[in-house]
Amino acid sequence: MDEKIKIIVVENDDLYRSALRDFLNSHDQLEVVGEAESGEKAIQVIREISADLVLLDLRLPNLSGQDLLHEIRKISQVKILVLTAFDSFESVDQAIKAGANGYCFKDVRRIEIIDSILRTVAGDPYVCRTTIDFANEKREEDRLDCNCNINWAYFDKEGFSTARVVNSSRAGCSLELDQPLVTGSTLLIRITRCEDRQGIQRPPEISKWTSMAEVKWCNKINDKGNERYGVGLRYFSA
Repeated sequence: MDEKIKIIVVENDDLYRSALRDFLNSHDQLEVVGEAESGEKAIQVIREISADLVLLDLRLPNLSGQDLLHEIRKISQVKILVLTAFDSFESVDQAIKAGANGYCFKDVRRIEIIDSILRTVAGDPYVCRTTIDFANEKREEDRLDCNCNINWAYFDKEGFSTARVVNSSRAGCSLELDQPLVTGSTLLIRITRCEDRQGIQRPPEISKWTSMAEVKWCNKINDKGNERYGVGLRYFSA
């Protein structure tokens, strides 16, 4: 692309908006041509300034980001990439249905923000993946340490095996077990008991007690010569 991608940033936090503007302008393919701190201001800026992309936060005063998406679509077909801290499946689903072309979380690496912008402008629908790989993901605030007994089985096979859940969130969990699992395979899982490191029972809403999950990664653990594996799962219902 010979010309720079022109971006309008809609963000109510002044410090973050300023830092984001400086970061985007430092990239040789990107240029911030307009800014807005509210939904009302965003509508005005979008009407007045031609841009390739609107970078939109969902947490805005008076007019929410979700409502703003509907309003923007009434006046423009500009590409819209949501950049927000809201990482629930419901928020993603609502934003895409309301007209967003992409959805990215604020706390991903900077290179992923750039990639999400380039892909969205190119017409490649972009949705940031949720926190699944607990061993490597930055976004650890949503996972809790626990000590759960779990039964699991491959979806297409009979008979359950046992593993231990070491941390969990509403999106997925990490297991320790004595055999490797096939990445990309589907498991049936049932968590039968859940305690934290102090042995205190966790409330049931922290974990999926009966669910289907996808194996996202499997790594061998160095456990004093014992053959152990760490596995990351994503719940299909997350």
